[in-house]
Amino acid sequence: MTGIDSDKKLLNINFNPDINLKKHTNSDILNCGVERIKHHQYLVNEFAKKINRKYPRHDEAKLQDEDTLHAYGILWHEILNPCKKTFSETIVNEAKKFRWKHYVLNPHHIEHWCSLESFKQKNIDGRNMPIQYMEEMCCDWVASSAIDMVENNTTLWFQKRLGKKFIFSEEQIDFILKTILALEPFQK
Repeated sequence: MTGIDSDKKLLNINFNPDINLKKHTNSDILNCGVERIKHHQYLVNEFAKKINRKYPRHDEAKLQDEDTLHAYGILWHEILNPCKKTFSETIVNEAKKFRWKHYVLNPHHIEHWCSLESFKQKNIDGRNMPIQYMEEMCCDWVASSAIDMVENNTTLWFQKRLGKKFIFSEEQIDFILKTILALEPFQK
């Protein structure tokens, strides 16, 4: 594990053994999740080409774990259908635990690098995050903005969270903004 407190954070994911997400999904919801993940992987790598990078294993683990696929199917279904609540809050919250597990295990997520305490305070401190992972994080954010962020301007999305949710050094902020601009030059 490369992140701070990663083992402790994983121990704090209390999956409810009485909730089986598979029982709450169908093949359409599951397929929607799979297709969204694959499309996202494709977009991450298309954007990565702009900065001469490749991430062939980006989010690969999501496709290898059936429980995670069901969880992402549920979350993606909720994003696509904001006015139609198909799942109870309990089921959605259980699905979000799989997303948290993904964040903790993958170094291209700022949550991987923060302490559990910083996460609980909703001040996700990314100052320990190495540049190499920041590049993939930026590609991930830009790809997400292209398909499922409410705001499709990654720079504005990041700036709204800076200091309120995310903590980075001035050098990191400069690097992130320059990287996003290189990926999305039309968002000046």
